[in-house]
Amino acid sequence: MMDMDGEMGMSPKRVGPEVVTPLIIDGIRLEAVNAGRARGLSQNGGYLEAFDVASGKTLWLLQVYQIKYDQEMEEDVQDRFISKLVWQAQNKTVLVIDEFGKRYQLDLQNKIVQALP
Repeated sequence: MMDMDGEMGMSPKRVGPEVVTPLIIDGIRLEAVNAGRARGLSQNGGYLEAFDVASGKTLWLLQVYQIKYDQEMEEDVQDRFISKLVWQAQNKTVLVIDEFGKRYQLDLQNKIVQALP
């Protein structure tokens, strides 16, 4: 990209998401889905996919949170990825934390997500 003086400049690009350690709970492996758009989903980040550990087959895909994209900005800088998954055995939920520190609680039995304060 050239600036006003004809000099080549670098446009800021987003660094890819960090690797999130999957959770394995009762024979199910939970993984954060980062490249959602490449899979035909509405956004990059914010999805969890559950796999059967024994067969490797997908059991379900769940959107944890929605990203509202501003059409005036590049999409890749607006993507918001899951950064951590924590199993909370006491109430059988998964704590999902995004890269901005927002927290969500997933009830695994009912697949219901609640945003936490």
